[in-house]
Amino acid sequence: MKNFFSKHSYDFVRMLLVQSMIGGFFGFALAIAVTGIGAQSSETGELSGTSEILLLVTSVCAIIFYLFLIYVQIWEIGGKDEMSHRVHGTKPNIYKGLLIALCANVPNFLLAGLIALGYAFPGVEWIASVSFISDLVTKFVHGMYLGIIQHEFVQGFALMNQWWIFFLLPLPALVTSFAAYNLGRKGFHLTGILAPVVPASDRPTKEERKAARKAKREQKNQK
Repeated sequence: MKNFFSKHSYDFVRMLLVQSMIGGFFGFALAIAVTGIGAQSSETGELSGTSEILLLVTSVCAIIFYLFLIYVQIWEIGGKDEMSHRVHGTKPNIYKGLLIALCANVPNFLLAGLIALGYAFPGVEWIASVSFISDLVTKFVHGMYLGIIQHEFVQGFALMNQWWIFFLLPLPALVTSFAAYNLGRKGFHLTGILAPVVPASDRPTKEERKAARKAKREQKNQK
């Protein structure tokens, strides 16, 4: 486990940076821009139906872009692990992508816990303050989800007013990471863009390739 954390600490930080970049600077900025345009075009200062739809569309696009970046990152790890398995015989862990995403999202789960405390103890002033700040930070770093969670699906019901929704926000990244790692291990890709780059130290030598071909032939003959 210690080796896992030391080896993939950069991947944890990279995933958090992707989340902050897409959520905080891209998704959140888009949500604010669309909200501002909708409010200015309305006499009451409220969002029009068209603006709400536009906010949902931009939110979905930001989410897709965010998950694609995570997919590429974890896919590469899965592809390299598969190459290492073929060359060195190391056994890949099919849950590695999920574990990386879980570790990267620990701060998000902690923030969700602080938000939940505010709902559980609304009368305690310091807890309410911490919960309020945590709520602001979460909505900023998960800005790509703003268009969805603040949308009123039925009269007066919006996901952003439910404490449990903040525990669910990391789930798309977890599912994407699990799938991306295992697809990377299988070498499944639509274009050469996601072809794994194998480090020179992990590339098989001429002798190793000969030995692998010989072992494969012997295995076929035994069958």
